[in-house]
Order: sequence, then structure tokens, then C-alpha cells
Amino acid sequence: TPPLQNGDTTYYVDGIKDGCVSISRATVKIKALQELTTTTVVGSIIYSDKIEFTWAAVANATGYTIAVSVNGQPATITTYGSTVLLHNAINLKPGDSATAIVTAVGINPCQNSVSNIGIGKTVAKAAYYPNSFTPNGDGINDKLVICGTAFKSIQYTVFNQWGEKIWETNGALIPGGNKDCYLLWDGTHRGIMQPVGVYMYVSKITFLDGKVEDKKGSINLLR
Repeated sequence: TPPLQNGDTTYYVDGIKDGCVSISRATVKIKALQELTTTTVVGSIIYSDKIEFTWAAVANATGYTIAVSVNGQPATITTYGSTVLLHNAINLKPGDSATAIVTAVGINPCQNSVSNIGIGKTVAKAAYYPNSFTPNGDGINDKLVICGTAFKSIQYTVFNQWGEKIWETNGALIPGGNKDCYLLWDGTHRGIMQPVGVYMYVSKITFLDGKVEDKKGSINLLR
């Protein structure tokens, strides 16, 4: 058996019998197939009911298969073409853990390469309600903000001590951090700063999994 060569190689085979070499020879062409490089898969976007796994493209891969296991259960296998580089693990519950392994597929199974184990855990939905704020212009706790995880939308209404609705908002998302934070109230009504006192609120938060949390309570406007 001749030694293997790097790259594509052509071999010629002669037949020999009783010391005589055949007039014609056979030609054997060998195409060298390189093993595909290994990709890296990560849980890149995580919600309360879904984890989006993504991976880097592998040159010359004809497609990918991803094996996803949730809470240690047997993996579910999904196959994608060469242009798809993400997979959504859906119908999860808050606190579920999922692992994913991506196989880059070549034209020959011997080329296939297997990724690392990507890990993701869905976030527990939660909302952290403030009970006071100090709109005095010092740059510290000047605005009423609510933070939490896995928010889809929020509605927030403020009432004064006579039950008059003085503020209503869908919340403006404040970017940054690993929680969703929304601006609720700046302490004004029709452009006029409201007096120190206790105000009532009604809140409705819808989470990414569709669950709704209704809450009523009080907030202290201080200076």
C-alpha cells in the first residue's frame, strides 16, 4: 500500500504476472477530504420561555445538525442547511436548563466535526416594584423606575390621594444591565411637579411567556 499524500493524488496500478507487466494500467484518483473545523455554540439570547442558540459558520459545511436536551432529557435533533446558524429551543418554562451540540456536516461523514456543549438557562420572570422616589433634580432616584426580567410589556397608572388619574404610561425601556428597566413616572402632572405625598398605582405586566401580573400599591414621592 503506497503512503497517503497530502491533497488530491493520482495512483497508477499495473498488473504483474510471472514477471510480466500488463500493457495497460489502471488509474486511481484519490480526492483528499479535510475534516471540518469545529464551531462554537452558545445560548446567545435567553428568555423565560425560549433560548436562542447560535453558532459560527464552518467553511465547506453542507449543513448542520443540532442536538438539544432540556433538563437532562433525551436530545431532540434538528437539521439545517449551510446558511442557518441559529436554533430556538421553545416552549420552555422559567428556570429550565438546556444544552446544545452542533455537528458541522461535510460531503462525507468522515469530515463531520462536533462543537462544544452550549448551555442556557431560562430566566425566572420577576418584577421589582419601587416604593419611593425623590424627584428633586439631584440626579439620584429622580424618576420612578421598575426593573425585572422577561418583560414583554407594561402598563402603569398613577392616582393621587383623591383618586384622580394623574399619570399613565406603557413605560420607556432604559437600556443597559441584565434586567429590563422601565421609566414609569417623573413626578409631574400636566408638566407641574406634584407635591410630596403618597400616591397609588395600578400596574399590569405581561411577561414573555404570556403570563400577566396585575398589581396595586402605593408609592412615596419624597424630596
